[in-house]
Amino acid sequence: MNNKHINNKILVLVGMHRSGTSLTAQWMASCGLQLGDKLLGSSPGNKFGHYEDMDFLEFHEELLAYHGKNYDVTEPIQFTVPDGFRNRATTLITNRNGAYPQWGWKEPRTSLFLHLWDQLIDDSKYLIIYRNFEEVVDSLLRREFQTIKRRRNFVAKYYRLYQYNKSFQKRANHYLRVWIAYNKSIVNFVRENLRSEKILLFDNELLYYKSIDIIDHLIDEWRFNLERQSMDRIYKPGHMKTSNEVVFNFDSKLYEEANAVTEELNEYSKIIGRKINII
Repeated sequence: MNNKHINNKILVLVGMHRSGTSLTAQWMASCGLQLGDKLLGSSPGNKFGHYEDMDFLEFHEELLAYHGKNYDVTEPIQFTVPDGFRNRATTLITNRNGAYPQWGWKEPRTSLFLHLWDQLIDDSKYLIIYRNFEEVVDSLLRREFQTIKRRRNFVAKYYRLYQYNKSFQKRANHYLRVWIAYNKSIVNFVRENLRSEKILLFDNELLYYKSIDIIDHLIDEWRFNLERQSMDRIYKPGHMKTSNEVVFNFDSKLYEEANAVTEELNEYSKIIGRKINII
C-alpha cells in the first residue's frame, strides 16, 4: 500500500555511518526541513547532534534485530520485511504526511532498506552522501576507542583497550566490510533508479563545495519550500577529519572490492551531476 499524499514533499537523507549525514541533516534543518520531533541528541563522537529521527532509528534497529542483525552488517540486506514491520512503516509515513507538508529523515540504516521505503512512498527524493572508506573506518575505530576510554571501571577499561589494540586490524577489516555492505546497497539502488530524477549523489567533500547548487536544485527542481543557505553557515573545512595517521593493512580482496564500489559511486555521481549541471 503506497502513501499517496500528492502534495507532500519527502526528502530521505542517505549514507553510511560516519559519512557526513549528520552534518547534512543539520544543514537541511537550518534550511527549514522538518526532520522529526524526537531526535537523537549529541554525543562525544557527534557533538553537534545526530539529527536522527528516533522513530525511524528504532524501527530499523528492531527490524535488524528480528533477523539477528545489528547496525554493522557485513553484506547487503537480503531478507524480506514481515507484514507487521511493513505496516508499521506505512503508519509512520502516513502520520508524518498528515503532520507536515514537507519533511524528511536521516538515519544511516536507511541505506540498507532503500527499496522498502521507495516502495512505500510515492515521489520521494533522495540526497545520498558517501565518504572515502579509509576515513570511515578510521572514524569508526576512533569512536570505538573513545567509548572504551570513557569506561569508569579501571580494570575493565584497560582490558578492553588491550583487546582493542590486539584486534585492531581485524576490527578495521570488519568495518571495511560494513562500509562495503552499506555502499553496495546504495549502489544497487542508484543503478536501478539512474534514469529517474529523484536522486542526488555526492561525495561528502563535494557536498560542501556544491551546497548552493544542491539547495537550488531542491528548491527549483524538486519544489521544496526551503531557505537558500550554503553549508558555510554550519560547517568549515576541517570540521571532519579527512585523513588518518594510521596506515591500514586491509585484506587485499576487501580493499579491491571497496575500491570497485568507490569507482561505481564516483561514476554514478558524475552521471547524475552532468544530468543536472552540478559537477
